[in-house]
Amino acid sequence: MDELAPFRMLVTLAESVCAHIDAERWDELAQVQEEFGHRLAELHGPEPAGAGPLLQRAFDLHLQATRGLERHKAEILAELGGVQRGRTAAAGYAPTASVPAASVNHAA
Repeated sequence: MDELAPFRMLVTLAESVCAHIDAERWDELAQVQEEFGHRLAELHGPEPAGAGPLLQRAFDLHLQATRGLERHKAEILAELGGVQRGRTAAAGYAPTASVPAASVNHAA
């Protein structure tokens, strides 16, 4: 058996995570992330020779995925902020409640 196969699989899964984030395929992303976590948890003991670069690549891709998620989060928060500002502005155009006309006491 190829002792580096599990490490190559981590890289493949990390690449898939990045691709799902870039394509905004959020439902599928959860499955790929879960698979990545399972595969990572299965690694035990000292890594074989040659696994270091693969682990580094998987780590770099994980950082890229994290930055991508943070970017999408910021975009969503900015969009939600715009919606809130729009609601606030629109509320300024809402009709006001009827206020009874002031009565003047001419007898005073």
